[in-house]
Amino acid sequence: MEITSKNIAEIAHRMLGFCNDRNIRKTEDILHHSEITYRMPDYDKQFIEFTRRPSNNSTIAHVFSYIWKGEGIILEARLNFSLDYTAMILKSRDFIPGYLTFAVDNNSTPIRNKNITNASYDIFIKELKELKICN
Repeated sequence: MEITSKNIAEIAHRMLGFCNDRNIRKTEDILHHSEITYRMPDYDKQFIEFTRRPSNNSTIAHVFSYIWKGEGIILEARLNFSLDYTAMILKSRDFIPGYLTFAVDNNSTPIRNKNITNASYDIFIKELKELKICN
């Protein structure tokens, strides 16, 4: 399947809804939220995962991933509060302003990232809102 900027916009919209539905509205909510895997009820084989994963320099990143079985992680936000950065990673055949290609997946879909020197809920939400209108 080709992943387009339209898919990214729809996924960003779903991730915003996920945060809103779970009352994740500020940085403290991310820090105190437990790990979740949420299957998207209207989208077969798609789910949102919120986890804590090891990161650089023995720190922890708070990671929001939109996963599409068969395609892998389509959109991911990694917030590292210890090192104060946010990394946004996505797959799309379309160019997304501000994102640089650093790899390709097994389907030759470019994997792109954007690194932001700051980690906060507001930045994460701002990035999702920008992606929501990228198509």
